[in-house]
Parts: sequence; structure tokens; C-alpha cells
Amino acid sequence: MKTPLHKLWSIIPLHHGGFIGKQLIIQALVFAGGIAIIRKLPPVEYSIYFLFSASVAVVAILAGGGLFVGFNKLGGPLAGDRKKYASLVASLLRLRLCVVGVVVPLLLAVTAVILNKQGVKGSNLVLVLATFAVISGLSLMSGIWTSALLLAGDHEKVQIIGLGVELLRATGMITCALFLPSYEALLGVTLLTGLLSLLFIKQRAISQGLDGGVTEKKYEREMLSDFLRLLPNNFFYAVQGKISTYMLAWFGGGQAVASLGAISRLGRALDPVTVYANNVVQPKCARTTEYVRLRKLIGRIGLATLALAILIAITGVAGGKIFTFILGTNYSGLEQEISIYFTFLALIFISGMLTTINFAKGWIRFVSVGNIPLTILAMVCGAIVFGVDSVNGVLLMGIFSRLPVIGLQLFDLRNGLGKLRDLVVPKSCS
Repeated sequence: MKTPLHKLWSIIPLHHGGFIGKQLIIQALVFAGGIAIIRKLPPVEYSIYFLFSASVAVVAILAGGGLFVGFNKLGGPLAGDRKKYASLVASLLRLRLCVVGVVVPLLLAVTAVILNKQGVKGSNLVLVLATFAVISGLSLMSGIWTSALLLAGDHEKVQIIGLGVELLRATGMITCALFLPSYEALLGVTLLTGLLSLLFIKQRAISQGLDGGVTEKKYEREMLSDFLRLLPNNFFYAVQGKISTYMLAWFGGGQAVASLGAISRLGRALDPVTVYANNVVQPKCARTTEYVRLRKLIGRIGLATLALAILIAITGVAGGKIFTFILGTNYSGLEQEISIYFTFLALIFISGMLTTINFAKGWIRFVSVGNIPLTILAMVCGAIVFGVDSVNGVLLMGIFSRLPVIGLQLFDLRNGLGKLRDLVVPKSCS
């Protein structure tokens, strides 16, 4: 018997625009909950929650990264064979647990230092760090089962689970904003929804026969090889993505961090597109092996990405006053910062789509070699020129440092397509 949730969900078709429509339902709820928190929570407390979320995101990057490159590369051809695919998932789970044992303690130490600087001490600090460790583990395990289901083509059930969990999260956030505006209550909501997400997604994976596989050394070796090859790059990517937040917390103070967090919340409006890229575009690229079809697919993705990036930048410039009204009186006067952030967001969106395509095919030659030195150089120059003690400064530094990454990703894309073309039409025959 179908529940009311299933009936509501079935109104919107699954494919293409319907997929985006469903994600809009999910993300609109989360966006509303986030805005309610920003408007009600004191900036100093919101800065603590924002720093906490940033550290959880760093763990996800460090503990995933290269492992999922190998998983997508191996999993595409194996998705139709449940026994082999379950073995690949089991191998990924084993490797991921080993990596988590190293990454989480490292980030615990960094987070403790930053939060202590913001005035979180004693039992409050212990509470935040313990919650951080548990949520990091829950999120990482959920990510594995979700990726396994999506690569196997189980999109709709994953969406339904996501809708239920995000509905609960949004409800919890709005309840906190109205009745208990504190970062402690927010941590409780995050912990509860993380636990439910893992329970639901793992149960679905079990029902699809993805559990109980026997680990295979050959799968582990190949995924570990990709992980180690990308480890320096992923470490830097994680640090690059959040270093501005940490530096702003250290040099700019809680109000500046809260302002950056509030502005960043506006970027959640793009989450449906990001989810679509991760849930549909990446698996489709991984499964598409024929050169002409892949080239046409990438061409369509590229045109749509460029058009949306331009729209994002224009929206930030034109809608500054509207956005400051949405954020509330604690964040008035941030029109310039918002316009800069949306330009930065447009570049992140372009880079993210290139990552989606290249990682799906394992095209990482130039990024794995050149990303770190070129981006370090760009970040140092950006920090010197713009400074890191203001929201404007860290955003401009972020824009400046993003450009070399996009250049390397474009080289990887061109190189990967070229090699695939040569396999179809050898040079001696062209």
C-alpha cells in the first residue's frame, strides 16, 4: 500500500526535469530551515555550527576522494553482476574504514583548536567534538551505500529516502529556530538525521543484494592505487575548500565567519543541480563507453553548465538587496560580498561539473600532477593581494585560486577524449 509520501512523490515524473523537480522539493525545505536558523541564531553561535559543518565536509573529501574514482571506474562494468558488484562494495567499505581511522582523529585536533579560538571550551567543546566524530562516521557510511545504489541505477528509491531525511532535517532546523535557537540543538538534529539516513539507505542496499559481498584483493589494490595517487591532491582540495573558513575564523572573528556562512547558505539553491550531477550525470558518464555518444553527452553538459554559470553570476550582482533581506538584520550591508560570492559560486559550479565528468572516467592525469603547485601559488598571491581577515578578501582569494584548477580539468577532459578517440580510430587509419 502506497503512503501519502509515495503518492506525492509519484506526481512528478522521474526523468530529467522531474528529477530536478523532486530535488527542488527536498532542497527548498532544507533552504527554508537554514534561513530560519540564520535569522534566529546569534551570529557567534551560527559561526560555531558553520565551522563544525566545514570540518565534517573536510572528512568526507579526505576519506572519499580517490576511492570513489576507482569505485566508479570498476563499478560501471560490474553493476549488472550483483555478486561481483557486492564484492566491490565490500572492498570499498573495508578500505574506507581504514582511511577513516586516520582522517577523523586528525580533523578532531584541527577542529578543537579552531573552536577553542571561538570560545568553545570545556564540556561544550567535548560535546561538539564527540558529535563531530559520530556524524563523520555516519555520513561516510551513508555515502558508500548511496553511491553503490546510484551506480546500480536505483535512483528513485534513493530520492525517496533523501526526501524523508531532508524533510525531517528541515523540520528540526525550523523547530530549533522557533523554540530552541542554539548550536547544541542543531547538532542534535544533525546527529538524528545522519543516523536515520544510514539506517534507511543501508536497508535499501540490503534489499538489493549489495551487502554480504566478499572483499577482493584485486579491487582493493586498484581502488587503493587511485586513492594514493590522488591523496596529495585530495588533501589539498579539502584544505583549499575550507582553509578560507579556518583563516577567517582565526584572523577575522566569529562575526566574519557567520557572515561567510550566511552568504554560503544562499548557494544551497544550487544543490538540486549538484545532486543531479552526482546521481545521474556521473553514473551515466561512467556507463557510456562509446566515443561518439560520450562526446555528444559531454557537449550537452558543457553548454548547460556554461549557461547556468553565467546566470548564477548575474543573479548575485542583481539580487544583492533581496538576498540581504532574506538573511535578516544581522547580515545587512553584505551586497558586495554576495555579488563576489556568486561569481565564486559560478566558477565552483563549472569546476564541479568538470570533476563529475573526469572522475567518472578516471581522467585525472593533469589534475593529479599540477593542481597542488599551481593552486598554492595562486592562493599565496591571492592572500597577499586581498588579505584573509575579511569576507571579501577570502572570497577574492578563492576566485583567484580556482582558475588554475579549471584549466587543468579542461586539459584532462581533452586528453581523455583524445585517447578514447584514438582507440576507435587509430592514428594510422585517420
